[in-house]
Amino acid sequence: MHSVARHRSPAVEKPFTEECLMKRVAALFLFFALPLWIGACASTGGATGDGGASTLPTFTASTLEGTTFDLGDHLGKDVVMISFWATYCEPCKVEMPIVEQLHQKYAKDGLQVLSVSLDGADTNSGVRPHIKKNGFTFDVVIDEDGTIAQAYNPASVAPFTIIIGRNGKIAKQIEGFQSSQAGMLENEVRALLGLGIAP
Repeated sequence: MHSVARHRSPAVEKPFTEECLMKRVAALFLFFALPLWIGACASTGGATGDGGASTLPTFTASTLEGTTFDLGDHLGKDVVMISFWATYCEPCKVEMPIVEQLHQKYAKDGLQVLSVSLDGADTNSGVRPHIKKNGFTFDVVIDEDGTIAQAYNPASVAPFTIIIGRNGKIAKQIEGFQSSQAGMLENEVRALLGLGIAP
C-alpha cells in the first residue's frame, strides 16, 4: 500500500506533484472553464415572459413618426412581427395591406408590428409617401445602415417576415409572400396570442 511513497524522491518530485500540478490545473481552468462561464453569463440578457432568457439580438431605431422603437421593450412580452420590404418590391405591396389588417385587429391583444424598409439612398425618399398614400399605421423604420437586416435578414430578402412569440423566440420565418398565405399568417399570429384558429 505504501510502496509508491517509499520509492519517491521527495526532493525531486514534490515540487512537480504539488506546486506544478496546481499551477497546471489553474491554467487549464482559466483556459477552458472561464470562457465558457463568461459566455453563459453573456447570453442571458433579455428576460422572457416564461422566466427563460431571449438570446435574440435587440436594436433601437427611429420610426417615420419620430418615435423610438426598442425591440428589447417587446421581447418576452408581446408577439412581434418584423416585416422587411422595399418600395421597389411588388410582392411586398401585396403583403403590406394584410400586415396592416393584422396590426389593426390584434394590436390590442399584444401584437407589435415593425415594418423595416430595406430601401437604400437611391429609393428611400419614396418610403414615407408610400406609407402615407396607403394609410398604414404600423411602426415603420428605414434600415439605412443595415443593422436590423444584418441581425434578422442578412440576405436582405424582401418580403421577409419574422414572427417572435412571447417566449422571446422566433416562431415563424416567411420568405416571399402570396395573397393565398394571408389566412396562414393570421392563424400563426392568433396561435401565438393564444386566440386559437380564426373563425
